[in-house]
Amino acid sequence: MAAASAPSPFAGEMWPLLVLLLLGLASCGSAQLLFTTIKSVEYTNDNKTILIPCLVTNGGAQSLRELFVKWKFGNKYIFFYDGDKNESSPNSNFPSAYIVPDALLIGNASLMMDKRDAVPGNYTCEVTELTREGETIVELKYVVKTQLLFTTIESVEYTICNETLLTIPCLVTNVGAKSLKEMFVEWKFRNKHIYFYDGDKNKSRPEKEFSSAYIVPDALLTGNASLMMDKSDAVPGNYTCEVTELTGEGKTTVELRYIAALWFSANDHTLIIIFSMLAVLLFWGSDITVILKYNSNIMKEKIIILSVAGLVLSILVIVGAVFFIPGEYSTKRTSGLGLIVVSTVILILLQISMFMIAPAIGMSSFSITILILQVLGFVLSVVGLSLCVSGEGHNLL
Repeated sequence: MAAASAPSPFAGEMWPLLVLLLLGLASCGSAQLLFTTIKSVEYTNDNKTILIPCLVTNGGAQSLRELFVKWKFGNKYIFFYDGDKNESSPNSNFPSAYIVPDALLIGNASLMMDKRDAVPGNYTCEVTELTREGETIVELKYVVKTQLLFTTIESVEYTICNETLLTIPCLVTNVGAKSLKEMFVEWKFRNKHIYFYDGDKNKSRPEKEFSSAYIVPDALLTGNASLMMDKSDAVPGNYTCEVTELTGEGKTTVELRYIAALWFSANDHTLIIIFSMLAVLLFWGSDITVILKYNSNIMKEKIIILSVAGLVLSILVIVGAVFFIPGEYSTKRTSGLGLIVVSTVILILLQISMFMIAPAIGMSSFSITILILQVLGFVLSVVGLSLCVSGEGHNLL
């Protein structure tokens, strides 16, 4: 009988290695699929499509034929995708449900559906890849948006006298956001978008027609979303402020009105015209009196010179009165007031010169009355001149 062959000296060492290798392969083949942890997603009435995420982080499939996906609502199957057969089927209660097969190879098995099919609750995503599998649960929540409340401001007015910067108020009374990342503001002019601020991206942009428009982001957390812009960009009309914060939203409309502001009141304007014309009449009254009183040649020459000057100034006063029509501040009205003021002051000086030529007339009660009225006219002219200068200065601010 042949002698039994001697056992290999390596046999006792190979068995443990072989067992470890088989265990390793089995462990590798049945490894648990891992998912991005997403506890819940929310949707509101504004959503049109619902996306419930399911993201595998350690997928390794090289072909869709290796993949099988099932979605459950509660414990009821609502959708499946079989990669080997390249077919999918939604439950009749969720007819719009679907996934994007090509996205499975990068680990995305998210479920999409129309909002009308969405039901709040727990959705389970089960993914199988050859010998590996795993599942994750995501809760779908329906959230009712809170209505933001605003301070009621129907309109704001501005005139030519306003400073360069205009403010259109938008004040939220129940803002609850804790961070600017939660805020989004949009301004419209007659339903046309003119400005937006996106707090999540910390980005804002005005339209070119309102290039100077801006808001103060830091004021949003106190409820102030007011819009500022240069007066040169302002256009009268309705401005709508829309504010969104997390699940709250709301809007308010404010009308911007331009009001033509009178530079002078009706009474002031009337007094300026009356006194300027009175100064003209009194000058010619005294001039005619002197002409009738004195006949010397030297006196006549002086009177003619004063009369010609008075005629020119009288014409200037009348032209100034025509320019100085009632209305808001303008260059034309400023020129008219300037002509009235300067011409009236010079007429007063000519009136005094007339009395110096004829001292006898200057001592009469009539002349004294004329002088008093002329002084009143002079005072009014000085006041008018000061208002004119201050008005020009204000307009340049």
